[in-house]
Amino acid sequence: MLMDQVIDRLATVLAENGLRPLSDPRPDTPGVLDEITAAISPLRLPDDVLRFWQRVDPGSLQPLCPFPRLTSPDFALHCRREFEKEQRTIPTLLFPLAYQSHCYTFVELSDGHHPGGAIFNGPDDFELTHPDLTSYLDQLTTMIELGEFSRERLSDGDDWCEFDPENRWEEIARIRLTGTLPLPVHGRRRTIPGPIRDWPRHWRLPSGLTDQDRQDRQDRQAVGADSTIATLMATAARGVRSHGVIHAQIGLSAGTSEGRRLSVHDGTGTLDLWCPAAVSAYLDSAPVLEFEVVVRPHPSGPPDIDGLGGLAQQLAMSGDIEGAQRAGSELAAKLFESPADAVAVAIRPVN
Repeated sequence: MLMDQVIDRLATVLAENGLRPLSDPRPDTPGVLDEITAAISPLRLPDDVLRFWQRVDPGSLQPLCPFPRLTSPDFALHCRREFEKEQRTIPTLLFPLAYQSHCYTFVELSDGHHPGGAIFNGPDDFELTHPDLTSYLDQLTTMIELGEFSRERLSDGDDWCEFDPENRWEEIARIRLTGTLPLPVHGRRRTIPGPIRDWPRHWRLPSGLTDQDRQDRQDRQAVGADSTIATLMATAARGVRSHGVIHAQIGLSAGTSEGRRLSVHDGTGTLDLWCPAAVSAYLDSAPVLEFEVVVRPHPSGPPDIDGLGGLAQQLAMSGDIEGAQRAGSELAAKLFESPADAVAVAIRPVN
């Protein structure tokens, strides 16, 4: 397999330069890979990604790794599960390979009709960087071989290394990618915009959006706002169920397969809003959306979740997966076991 050849070459280059060697995968890796296989079925990991994780602990490449850094299979699976709660913000067909400072590198999964394997950076717009992980690692190996790293001896006797001190990774990746285009499925396209309306068809379908859904979105016209959040909340505060159409922006967002809980604002106030999955297809289609909402009497305001999301992510990054799960469970309980102040009955793009 070509991936095996690249890994062997990388190991040789590291040894020739007196750098930290690659480590074997952690003992729990086979079980994690089985979990990933089950979690993404009927999609599947490209063969070279699976082989890389079967042979190498990605943590042993740090810090000799481009930004964002390759992550372990268990943390990648954790990220995938978090994406599933944020409905359709990340295509189902993309699986995380690297994470650092809220930036990701994804691999395109195989759906049985398309081979997958393409590497993208995200999550705002999705930038195609490499045709596959094998090419990514080949570039990494070549740059180390050519001395694209710096090394400093620390006071404790250890070496501190920095990969790509001249920040040439992206430029080199663009040049190398040009030589491989066109790619299957993507042709010469290098950027896929983040909004769901701009995803290619083979990304939309695994995410549960059919061509008819897209046409419905294009045909669905805004009817116009007939109220404001302040007006609706004032009515509900008197113990009266209120209903209206508002134009608002999304603030905080968290979701499950059943829907998303949002904080939306329109300049007059902020509304704690539950959006069932059935009406949530267009949530990421535009900065301002038209929400038709029903506000329950005597709204109590949004739950207090300050710091829980950041704590869960911090614990996960430090390797405390159990702690991250506990913080995540507490966050989920506050978000999804208490009623929102309002429910969306329709969501439309504002033209």
